[in-house]
Amino acid sequence: MNGLENLVRLKRWKLDEQRRALADLEALEERLRADLERLEEEIAQEKEAANADQEGNRVFPFYAANALKRRERLWESLNKVSAETLQARDAVAEAFEEVKRYEQTLENMAQRRQESRRKREQKEMDEIGLRLHRQRGNDGK
Repeated sequence: MNGLENLVRLKRWKLDEQRRALADLEALEERLRADLERLEEEIAQEKEAANADQEGNRVFPFYAANALKRRERLWESLNKVSAETLQARDAVAEAFEEVKRYEQTLENMAQRRQESRRKREQKEMDEIGLRLHRQRGNDGK
């Protein structure tokens, strides 16, 4: 029994670790999305500034080329992290189901022990009652 409890504890610990890893991936995914959004805003601002200034208009294409490369790298990173996040979610779901199965097994075992204890106690009470009944029957004769 103690071995099964230890196994459940180990599975819970692994589930917690997977949940933490998933949370880290989700946070990274959010940061990448925020970086992309900021980059898009920056590109729009630089384009507007370049249109207002002739010098900026000549330099903007170089900035835009670098910004587009950066955007592409961010998208690649985001796609990679998104895929890892999906895999991590699946792993967490599987680990959760496994923990629940073990916990249900422990619960079933505890219920069986409790039922067995209840039956044993009832049998003892029945024997006590029978002895008392016999004693009363012998005393009345």
